[in-house]
Amino acid sequence: MNMHRNLTRRARTRVLVGAAASTIALCAVQVGPAAADQPGDVAAPTGDYALISADSSEDPGPFVVEVVQTRLSDDVSAVAAIRREVDWGEGGGFEPWASGGSIAHGYTAVGLFPLSVRLTDEAGNATVISLGNMRVTDDYAPRLGVREPSSATVSDWRVVSGRARDAGVSGVAWVRVKAFQHRHRGWFAYRAEQRSWVFTGQGRAAARKQAQPVWVRPDAGGRFVAGLAGLRPGDLELRGYARDRAGNRSKPVVVVRHLHR
Repeated sequence: MNMHRNLTRRARTRVLVGAAASTIALCAVQVGPAAADQPGDVAAPTGDYALISADSSEDPGPFVVEVVQTRLSDDVSAVAAIRREVDWGEGGGFEPWASGGSIAHGYTAVGLFPLSVRLTDEAGNATVISLGNMRVTDDYAPRLGVREPSSATVSDWRVVSGRARDAGVSGVAWVRVKAFQHRHRGWFAYRAEQRSWVFTGQGRAAARKQAQPVWVRPDAGGRFVAGLAGLRPGDLELRGYARDRAGNRSKPVVVVRHLHR
């Protein structure tokens, strides 16, 4: 008998549907015999399995699930001779489950992942046990920090740097920075594609609207660098945010600094 269930994870919370307590049995499956081609041994192995997860809403990093074996048997082959494999539903197929009564896996992306275990005895009789679908979601927005140089000279602010962090499983995809500046003539907006500044008049709102953002892909550690070519003395305003691969957006970060030569 195969049981198909959709198991939903929200944000970093490890409690899934139908679960309550720090260690949760999410589903158990028992599989009967299946046919094989070799005479004398035509029954596939049978087993019972539970899918569990620890409740830890503040634990960053991959979302970890564990498959626990509660029973394994075959009519002919010894338990130690039964080959076990697990498919975590990420497209890589079955991987060996070499030893131990449990095996764990960490998901690093959002999506719906069908889990299954395959058992094969010495005669080649095999059966696949479905453990249902694991739905991994990421509701956590990243956090963005912008480094502010201690000096207010133009040369120290021509490069904007900082770091974006994401507690969810998806990771930071982009950092977006807009720059506009008030100079003695009025307001100017930075145009990232042209790497230049355009005069927008006397209103701050127009400069903010016409500013073209710099999009930067951070490195593996979340660090980013964005250049501001042609920066001059005046009142500089930076507005930035980070977005993760699940589409969550950080709170905006605003930096205002009067710059001189």
